Amino acid sequence: MKQQTLKKNSLDILNKRYQMQKRQQQLKRIIVGVLAAALVVTGSILAVIRKSDAEEIRELPEGLPEAEAENWKNKEVDKEQFFISLNTALTVSEGNREANLSIMNPPYSAYDFRIKIAMDDEDESILYHSEVISPGTYLQTVTFQKELLAGQYEATVYYTFYGDREDIIIAEHMVPITIEVSKK
Repeated sequence: MKQQTLKKNSLDILNKRYQMQKRQQQLKRIIVGVLAAALVVTGSILAVIRKSDAEEIRELPEGLPEAEAENWKNKEVDKEQFFISLNTALTVSEGNREANLSIMNPPYSAYDFRIKIAMDDEDESILYHSEVISPGTYLQTVTFQKELLAGQYEATVYYTFYGDREDIIIAEHMVPITIEVSKK
């Protein structure tokens, strides 16, 4: 009799555990579903908000070497690589905030990206933050957020590459640059 009672109690306990695990799994599915829906809504909102600065971002770079111009037009999209091309030695005159960065995102790139330029000083102040630069476009000049005094500065261009949606970061990369500010 005791064995039957123990077996029944053990089965009841196992049954209750099973039911609790089943409820927990259902709750997890609901939570994951709600989070996924929130991400889709957020991604949709960001896609609507996302814009390019038409004055700065252009389609085909002027003065592009002939071989690169051919690649620009004919090369296949490559999802295995990230393409980075920019001027790493910027020259600016004192009192002027515009610099010739010449940053390209060729059409054979599979990914949109944004860049930010930060000083390599103690506070890593941000000089520039771009809008999205899509494949097949380039950004010739950038306008710094502040004027720099005459001298030479070390800075870093931070790339953030995005997947199909801007909320999916595929990769990040850093490129050191030098900014030479000449006296007026």
